[in-house]
Amino acid sequence: MPVVSVVIPSFRGGAFLRDAIVSVQSQTFQDWELIIVLDGCEDDLSQIERSDDRVRVIRQSNRGECVSRNVGIGHARSKLIALLDDDDRMLPDRLQAQVDVMNDESVGVC
Repeated sequence: MPVVSVVIPSFRGGAFLRDAIVSVQSQTFQDWELIIVLDGCEDDLSQIERSDDRVRVIRQSNRGECVSRNVGIGHARSKLIALLDDDDRMLPDRLQAQVDVMNDESVGVC
């Protein structure tokens, strides 16, 4: 089971989504799974799915960003969830920094 589940809901996808995916794959902390919820988006991510078994793609008809994010969280296998929008990128040490903070039992959210 991965330590962190990263969830990306995507409606428009395209190049921005691919940059977001690469930013997750480029993390210094590598014990993650990536759940991409394509919300009525027609992007073909089959090559990414085949090349990285930590990536899962869920396809659904357009239901909105909030529903898509919750669907992704519902499919998460880890206790820690990291959210990322499809037009954003993670700095390379984001997950490591957040996992370090969350290892402090007095911290509930980061």
